[in-house]
Amino acid sequence: MRANADQWRYNWHSYWAEHAPFHPGMGFALPLFSLLHGAAKVLWICALISLLATGAVFGLALPANVPVWVAALLLFIAYGIIVCPLKAARRSCYWGSGRPGWAWSFVFLLDAVVWLAVVAALLWLAFHYFPELREAVRSIPSLAHQAADDIRAWWQGK
Repeated sequence: MRANADQWRYNWHSYWAEHAPFHPGMGFALPLFSLLHGAAKVLWICALISLLATGAVFGLALPANVPVWVAALLLFIAYGIIVCPLKAARRSCYWGSGRPGWAWSFVFLLDAVVWLAVVAALLWLAFHYFPELREAVRSIPSLAHQAADDIRAWWQGK
């Protein structure tokens, strides 16, 4: 038991040992990755709204045999493929100096605020400067009612 306790003590102290100092480039890279992630999120939201409202992605019509739900699923997959490296890069910035300590909670909070501010600003700009997006957003309630009616009719026909 004493050897086990010594091993635990050694592992505990080596885990909490001092790590390399914070690299100054991380202060630039983390907000940049947050901005890119926010821009990708806004682009994905706009593409999804465009697809669901018009049946086309930013004016590009779907092939004749591709249903809208397949295109939406492909948008989800494409978004995941694009954002996965950005998330990995952001996490490497978080964990770049070893492990986050108590002060890193401020960095997480600041990064989340930057990301939310970018998403909100880009959505606001897109909504105010793209009339197609405004029309697509205004048509969402009627499309949701139509989808609900179609599902109800399909369910009753089963």
